[in-house]
Amino acid sequence: MTVLTKDEYDNFLKLASAIPEESLKANATNLIEKMSEVISGIGDRDITWQPTFIRIIQGTTDTSNISAAEGATVNVGAIVVGNEAVPQGMRVIPIALWQSRTLWDKDEDANGRKICNSPDAKVGWRYGNCNACKFGIGGESTPPPCNKEYAFLLMDADFSNMYMIKYHKSMYRTGMDWAKEITQARVHPYKRIFELNSRSQEKKKIVKEIHAKLHSITASVLSPEAMLFLEAIYKKQITERSEFLIANAANIKERMIARANGDTGRSISHVQDDSDPLEGVSEQVSSGTADGSDGYSF
Repeated sequence: MTVLTKDEYDNFLKLASAIPEESLKANATNLIEKMSEVISGIGDRDITWQPTFIRIIQGTTDTSNISAAEGATVNVGAIVVGNEAVPQGMRVIPIALWQSRTLWDKDEDANGRKICNSPDAKVGWRYGNCNACKFGIGGESTPPPCNKEYAFLLMDADFSNMYMIKYHKSMYRTGMDWAKEITQARVHPYKRIFELNSRSQEKKKIVKEIHAKLHSITASVLSPEAMLFLEAIYKKQITERSEFLIANAANIKERMIARANGDTGRSISHVQDDSDPLEGVSEQVSSGTADGSDGYSF
């Protein structure tokens, strides 16, 4: 999500101030303040708010910079928010989820260089159509070189923060299962609260993963005013995601045109690409007015 504009800030602050639950009101107000802050003077780029990443400690994880919150320990299987291990069972509210693909350079000297990327797992900026790309095909027992992942944007159940969690490689199926559960519920994702716990994978017990379990229906534990605040956060994300996908599709076409001109020595002004960046996403979903029947996975 992008930094809040002045109008968005005023609207969100009004919604937060109307929340009757005092702790939720204070947390929502503080979150809005952080989401509107722009820090300048540190390097050449402004620093703006970003959701905090959630990850899990594996046996090979460097834990030297990880601290422990009260009731948590820094050990294998611990859930880490930012750089702090937190107790099991943290409760979150899904705001949005989507798929993406990334082809990483496996050269050890490349330092994690992206060779190609598709933010919607449909069209990559270098190799084009993901479904027709050779790097998206694996062998009988080997995964494809291009990694597919699920990303979830989450709100803390107490409104204190927003998070991002990604499932890829061996954990991809766990993310896919959670995405299916959210989609099949046929309601807006923010209308349900989930509890996050760690567990061992069935096939590889030494690999830990974050598992989401349905905890409750949001409207059963939050006031109508708090639900309006959540709905506004949801609509902002959905609108921005739609705008981003359209802009990204245009950028990819420009890259492909430039590459074709360089490779052929001829001048072209367009590429044959009939793909829709919002394919499979109804107008109701992209505008935030859907009833859930079309799902919410971008």
